[in-house]
Amino acid sequence: TVSSILNMDGSLQRQHEHVSSFETNVASFGALGDGKSDDTDAFERAICLIESNGGGRLLVSKGHYLIRPINLTSHMILFLLDNVTLSAIPDEAIWPVIPPLPSYGRGRVRPGPRYTSLLHGLGLTNVTIQGKSALTSVIDGKGHYWWKQRREGRDKFTPGHLVEFMSSQDIRMYNLRLVNSPFWTNHFFDCNGVHVNNVHVYAPQFVSNNTDGWDPDSSRNVLIENSSYDGFDDCVSIKSGWDCFGLEFAKPSINITIRNLTCNGRYAGVAIGSEMSGGVANVTVENVVFTQANSVAKIKVGNTRGGFVRNVHYRNLTATGQLTKFPIHIDMYHFYNKPNPECGSDWRPNALPEISNISFDGINGMNANLTANEVFHFVGMPEQPIRNVVMENVYFPTIEFDHAVSWNCSGVHGVVRNNSVRPWPPCHEFEIDTHSRIPDQSMQHESVPFQNAFCAGLLLLFAILSHACPRSVRFGKLGSEQFH
Repeated sequence: TVSSILNMDGSLQRQHEHVSSFETNVASFGALGDGKSDDTDAFERAICLIESNGGGRLLVSKGHYLIRPINLTSHMILFLLDNVTLSAIPDEAIWPVIPPLPSYGRGRVRPGPRYTSLLHGLGLTNVTIQGKSALTSVIDGKGHYWWKQRREGRDKFTPGHLVEFMSSQDIRMYNLRLVNSPFWTNHFFDCNGVHVNNVHVYAPQFVSNNTDGWDPDSSRNVLIENSSYDGFDDCVSIKSGWDCFGLEFAKPSINITIRNLTCNGRYAGVAIGSEMSGGVANVTVENVVFTQANSVAKIKVGNTRGGFVRNVHYRNLTATGQLTKFPIHIDMYHFYNKPNPECGSDWRPNALPEISNISFDGINGMNANLTANEVFHFVGMPEQPIRNVVMENVYFPTIEFDHAVSWNCSGVHGVVRNNSVRPWPPCHEFEIDTHSRIPDQSMQHESVPFQNAFCAGLLLLFAILSHACPRSVRFGKLGSEQFH
């Protein structure tokens, strides 16, 4: 069997990898899948057996399985066959509470600890969550229960994610439909080597809260591709910690590639921040279609964040639907003088956040419906400007209604290549340079090793991979690896 490694340019290479061959079915441990019974114990006993065998593949056959939060193990594949639904049991009394993230110091929306995720992994290696069909292999977080609590002010702690991996490596998610997450759908915290392929996220609009699609957070070497988001928050949000806690944790998100996605959400298409105190660098967003968003590209920071955003490249993006905010939006005042409450109201970092080397190349928004009063929004700080923004072949319609402005610029230094941006002309903070080039991404990468191990045949959409890997929330020893 083989796995894949992600090259610096986002392409995939293949590498042989030793695997195990143990396989079992959760039905052998008494799981009924009748949509009525609590099947958690069967899953836990099956995962324990896989762990004791040094890894393996856990098959889940046709059925509707109700589960409480489950911890996975290393060197495991959780394989959902056709017509399988894993559904959370929506009851706060049976959801474990875990400490806040060390880079946040508290729950994201409530102080103190937070609820765990439905599928959880801490300190794991080589884990795959895989479906046979992205249409019928479903994980349902039953988020309505949690969203209602939030609206009514009855939520005690920050809700859990649908899937969360923490301090783990070589994580894969393939061929799945993920719906109704209580909070962020996929949270990869302090992970190295994450591959998402053919995963489709859904949460209902107007009633769901904070249901981002994917949140790489202080993680390295992440590839999210050939997937879609239809929900009520950000399609992708790249993070790295919140103010004093993020600066102390000091682990940036580096080498993140987002490609071949369709995003339909009420908030950012692809966001960086606002929790980015540990830094974000070497991000590529390409071949993404936005059918609804408030912004296509959004970088949002504040003076209490510190940290940096460097070497971010947006290319070959298309916006076809409604854009309710500024299509291109970089703002260093998004959170001003509003530190993380646990840092103290007077806390400020030693240095202001840095935003530099941001490029936009091939952005087509001419068929988008713009409802805000700005198109391009670049607002930096006088004492810390946004530096080296390069724009080429970026097209949006001119806004016609009263008080609209095409460009809102301050505290920014940039270049527009020739006459290849609309609306025209750019603001005076952007030079017009017929010889400028989009920064060469290969020269901009931080010296961070790329060591992603991925399953075979990653470039085949809808391919069923039999590479045994994942393990989610079981805090135990690491085992060996399996493939089948």
